[in-house]
Amino acid sequence: MAPPFFLFLLCKPFQIKIAYIHYMTKQALRQHYLQQRKALTPNQLAKYNDMLLQQLLKVRLPYLHHVLSYIPLERHNEPDTYNCTKYFAVDNAQVSIAYPKLMPNGTMLAVATTVDTEYAYNAYGILEPVGGMVVAPISIDMVIVPLLICNYKGHRVGYGKGYYDKYLAQCSPHVVKLGLCIHDPIDVIDDIQHYDIPLTHCITPELVYEF
Repeated sequence: MAPPFFLFLLCKPFQIKIAYIHYMTKQALRQHYLQQRKALTPNQLAKYNDMLLQQLLKVRLPYLHHVLSYIPLERHNEPDTYNCTKYFAVDNAQVSIAYPKLMPNGTMLAVATTVDTEYAYNAYGILEPVGGMVVAPISIDMVIVPLLICNYKGHRVGYGKGYYDKYLAQCSPHVVKLGLCIHDPIDVIDDIQHYDIPLTHCITPELVYEF
C-alpha cells in the first residue's frame, strides 16, 4: 500500500478531524516502492532473487527465439534478470537475448547480444549494447519488463518514461510480457491510461500471477 498523508478537516469551530487518504497515483506509488526496494540489504535482495527464480521455474512458457531483457540497475536494487536469461539459455541454447537501446525520439530498439557485445552507458546511466543486430518488435517472443509494482490486472508502475509501453504496442499480441517484482500486486493504480499495456505474467517471491 502507498503511504497515507493526513488531511485536516475543520468540522466545527476549533474542532479538527483527521482523515486518511491514500494516494494511488503512479508517481506516489513509484516513490514509495522505489524507496522500499532501495532499503533492501544485499542479503535480502539475494534471497528475493533466488525466490523469484524458483517461481519462474513453475511457469509454462512457449518456445523462445528472441527475448528482450534489461540490465538491472544496482542503484535501484532491481531484480536479477540474468537469472532468467541464464535459465532460458539452459532450456534452449539457441535463444537470442536482446537488450534495449534508447533513441532520442523517445522510442527504443531491441539489440541482440553475444558474448562479444560491448556496452556503454546512456544518458540515464543505463548500460546499452554498442552495435549489434536490431530485432524487430514483431519477432520478440518475450519482453522482461521493469517495474516497481503492478495491480491485479497486470498494469504496472515503471519509471515513468513510457519507453516500454511504446515498444510493446509494436509487438505481437501473443508476446509474453513478464515482470519481476518483490511485492505482491496491489488493488488500485488510479491513473491508468489507455496506452498502458498490462503484463501477462508477474513473478513474485511467493507466487506467479497470470493476467
